[in-house]
Amino acid sequence: MAGPFVSLFRVALFFLAVWGAGRCARQVKISTILPEIVTGIILGPEVLGLIPEAYTKCAAKVKKDCSKAEYGTERGYAQYYDKCKDGKYKKDGNDYDDEEDCMKKTCKKKQSKYCNAEPNVFTLVGHFGVSMMIFESGMHFHFPMLPIVGPKASIIAVLGTFSPIIMGIIVGTFLFGYPLIEGISAGVAMAPTSVGI
Repeated sequence: MAGPFVSLFRVALFFLAVWGAGRCARQVKISTILPEIVTGIILGPEVLGLIPEAYTKCAAKVKKDCSKAEYGTERGYAQYYDKCKDGKYKKDGNDYDDEEDCMKKTCKKKQSKYCNAEPNVFTLVGHFGVSMMIFESGMHFHFPMLPIVGPKASIIAVLGTFSPIIMGIIVGTFLFGYPLIEGISAGVAMAPTSVGI
């Protein structure tokens, strides 16, 4: 297990690599957003795992493991047995296959609720970064240019916002078979990056 110095060193390397990707993009005169995102994905927890796993999970995912059941304890998805037993999972229009599916999905819903309430540090940094990117793009707006570029800029802004949402739906839902809400979520997650590009 890595100590605090190694963990902080890995985080520093991660940010240095993302910064370097942005510098390289400026040298070839392209937008910095795409290389920074690609670098983050490659070095992130799902591919190379440079960032320590403890920094990428919210506390609820560490405390509530929804992948296993430990009956008789408050751990795992077995704690939701009472909500799903004796056919309760069939009521209220729920689309659970059986009691175990009900317990797993109920556990994941609770976990997601807690993770939204208390996200991990990188989620907070990401939200702050997107907010600052949008704020900074608004600082560069010149009101005297509005009548000249207004109609064209409005069309580009609408397309730049809705194109990623539509692409998220197409790729996520139709190509990979995820539920529609997850395709919309993927598109909405990518929509703010069009502001920076």
